[in-house]
Amino acid sequence: MSSGSEKGKPVQHSKNDNATPETTQPYGRSISEGYHHSTDNKINRSQLAQYGTTKSSDIGGIKGSTTNPTIQVLSIDRSTKPAQSRRVSIEILPVDNRRDQKNLLIDLRSTNTSQYGATNSLAMKEDKYRKQNYSSIVEKQLLYTKGVCGLKNIGNSCYMNSALQCLNSIPVFANFFQNYANYEDNGPYLVQAYSNLIKAMWSGDNTCAAAHDVKKELCRYTPTFSDCAQHDAHEFIISLIDALYDELVNRSLSPIVTDHLNINMKSTVKCHTCNVSQTGDESTKFLSLPLPSHTKEPITLSSLLDSFEKAEDLDGEMYCDICHTITKGQQQTTLCAPLPPVIIVQLKRFPFNGTNRKVDTLIDYPYIDFDFERQEHRDDEHLYNLIAISMHSGSLDFGHYTAFAWHNPTHRWYYFNDRNYESIDDVSKFLLKREAYLLIYAKKNVLK
Repeated sequence: MSSGSEKGKPVQHSKNDNATPETTQPYGRSISEGYHHSTDNKINRSQLAQYGTTKSSDIGGIKGSTTNPTIQVLSIDRSTKPAQSRRVSIEILPVDNRRDQKNLLIDLRSTNTSQYGATNSLAMKEDKYRKQNYSSIVEKQLLYTKGVCGLKNIGNSCYMNSALQCLNSIPVFANFFQNYANYEDNGPYLVQAYSNLIKAMWSGDNTCAAAHDVKKELCRYTPTFSDCAQHDAHEFIISLIDALYDELVNRSLSPIVTDHLNINMKSTVKCHTCNVSQTGDESTKFLSLPLPSHTKEPITLSSLLDSFEKAEDLDGEMYCDICHTITKGQQQTTLCAPLPPVIIVQLKRFPFNGTNRKVDTLIDYPYIDFDFERQEHRDDEHLYNLIAISMHSGSLDFGHYTAFAWHNPTHRWYYFNDRNYESIDDVSKFLLKREAYLLIYAKKNVLK
């Protein structure tokens, strides 16, 4: 672990991190990489597959092209009849990202290249080939979903990728930075870099992007992240949001942060000498909840919030402004309504208690209809749905970050592991895990 990291913070495995992995798709290769299908036509490896010229974008792992690739497969009838062949041309038109992906078009044209004409048998074989294999082509093209995009590991950067995927799941954040337009040459550089990344992830052209510029610009605010060492996802997301706020506040755009993330709290301190309480207001962008370490049963998120708001004796002494004495005291922190549209929760699995151990307590956190105010009568205005989870597997000395994120346009969950991702049919079976580290909740009316 580098000297820039705080002692006791999680680290991630570095296996193959320094290598440049091939761009992968969650379900196999992209259509631009080519396919070989074994069919009843007995097409073998010696047959020709011709592709149109493609032009890739600058973003790493982009699979889009500016021309229509054409696959030409020559099939040969092996019977004793005079040699004859039939050329089948499949033109795959690129997905129009301005329309629904159901408008994907496949133009099948066939021309007879034999003087004898095509036989019914050959036509039937080609029809069977089309039915068996063209569906997979459609499936590959439909993988280009706006907002669903892996992130390249640029050197022990899984902590950053996990945090970025979690932030990308916040609809209001994604919409703001997709539409952000910078007309200044002198900044804000981090906002512009983050906006460019979000635009790439939501373009519908990419299965993988890279956050080089975001990391570079953030390091001007937090040099700790300038190396390729392993860092903490919570520290990264705090630094990123604070730095974005600093650049936006000078342009009267900071409400995108304050109005949607700021959690108002009331802090009450009571003097044990004069028994007088003093109250002050606080604001934070995260709820950091301590975890009990000696329990075998799962702890609910509601019970963690109850403990968070419980009055506790101060560890040290305090100076009382009322009785002007140095004495013992008690402090209580409570959440203040109204709560923000988005709440980020940190489950403190890496406490600074000198044990150098990760707290692997199971936390039972709901993924729909959660009320942070924990009232008996609830309505949709106060209910939250889970939209992202940053997961940390492993120990303090060796670990890895991944993420589960809700894709609001399609109402589906996705699992992200750096550049790789996959759709999750039932996220509930992944929730009760010891790896959950950061939770992001959004009000239900924000997700409509």
